[in-house]
Amino acid sequence: MTNELYTLLSKLSSPDLIFLAYDYVPAVYAKLTKQTVKEELIKRLVQYGDEKQLLTGIKKIAPDVYAKHFPQIAPRLDADATNTLLFKLQIQQFNGNSYVQVLESVTGETKPEPFAPPFKPESWPAIAKALKTKFGMVAETSFNQAEQQTLIAEKMLKMGKFNYLLHTLYRQVGERLYESLLPPLARESFKVTLTTAQREDKAVTFRLIFDQAATVESAYPWELLFAEGQFLLSTGYVNLTRYIAFNQPATSLEVDLPIKVLFIPAHPSDLPKLSAEAERNAIVKGLREQIDTQQVKFEVISAPTRQELVNCLQIGQYDYVHFDGHGMFGYICHSCGQKCLPTSIECSNCGYPVGDESPQGYLAFENPSGSSDFVRADTLRATFARSKVKLVVLSACSSSSVGGETLFGGAGPSLIQVGVPAVVSMQFPIPVTEAVDYFRQFYQTLADGQGLIEAVRRGRQLLQNDQANPQTWFIPTLYLRYKN
Repeated sequence: MTNELYTLLSKLSSPDLIFLAYDYVPAVYAKLTKQTVKEELIKRLVQYGDEKQLLTGIKKIAPDVYAKHFPQIAPRLDADATNTLLFKLQIQQFNGNSYVQVLESVTGETKPEPFAPPFKPESWPAIAKALKTKFGMVAETSFNQAEQQTLIAEKMLKMGKFNYLLHTLYRQVGERLYESLLPPLARESFKVTLTTAQREDKAVTFRLIFDQAATVESAYPWELLFAEGQFLLSTGYVNLTRYIAFNQPATSLEVDLPIKVLFIPAHPSDLPKLSAEAERNAIVKGLREQIDTQQVKFEVISAPTRQELVNCLQIGQYDYVHFDGHGMFGYICHSCGQKCLPTSIECSNCGYPVGDESPQGYLAFENPSGSSDFVRADTLRATFARSKVKLVVLSACSSSSVGGETLFGGAGPSLIQVGVPAVVSMQFPIPVTEAVDYFRQFYQTLADGQGLIEAVRRGRQLLQNDQANPQTWFIPTLYLRYKN
């Protein structure tokens, strides 16, 4: 490497070499004089400097020189697929009944087994509401009488002891999810796969496959799976990805340099205020080295409107699109614009019927005046059609929520239908601070070439260590559907 380092240093200007000596080889810098020629300075740097530190300095001081000398290969979003064992499990419907079947594992396939939902349909809304409650902030007034009775009946709440709720809720939900998703044959297959992975120092990629009509089954937070005293996704040995089965060819995850990132900060004036710069700064920090070496081009949309997004996707070929803003799942009243719950039949504000169509996910873009423009999942889907975007990140509440007749009614899942191979979105509201921390770690991991699954895992790991609000780590979901 000495000759290669010498060649690389010779391409730097004399001022750059002096800065390099000042920052990384102070002993050489201290002996510089006006008579020191460039060639002599290079020899001293090679002789007395640390090779790794000098390369780091060259990359920082003269990124264009470094990039030309060391051509970079674009990181693979599926890079982490090579050191994992795949466990594929599908929830499928047949003759009105749901079944679970392992399609791939170290033990092969299993026979279909009946799928027993983890919760009664009438109980789940109260449990989901409890999961959305900020840790440590629960109070009796948070739940009406019917919701309290539901939580008590489900043995998730002791009468009047609301502090008890959040300290046990996540574990209890996770246990019920595990028992439901993995009946005996599937459970044994998973245990063997996990044991094999641990013995070989690998991870298990748990690919959970849904039919597109499985809106009830996919609405559960499967990321909370809990068994043998621990959350599976917190062990470092299990990563869960969601996959929607439908009749369409999968698309490629491959990207070329430079990677083009489009950032959309949609903060309408009539919605709760979000930090104007926090998430953007977190992403830039995570990608800083790649931006400096021109491996990544980071662009902020000129106006966070849907029409401007359409223009951007038509004119420029972006690899990653990151939306930072508000989201919801349900209905927007056609008469008065009121936001309505997905269980609503009519608007609570004006009485206009809203339940005559399937509920959808919405993202709150801005209109030209700066107020909110809620864009439906089907419109979002049309916007991204044929865009060739490889990764969409929706940092918006309920952006992976589903319901109604098809999974493609959710904002995040809708993009899978039009060929976006990877979507990171949120199944519940997530606090701004936690989202910022998560995405800084997420993009830093991608920049390190670790792959999407590992980026999601490291982001979760960071949130698990948050003492103030430790139960937000399960909120991000990863939908993947790509061809190898």
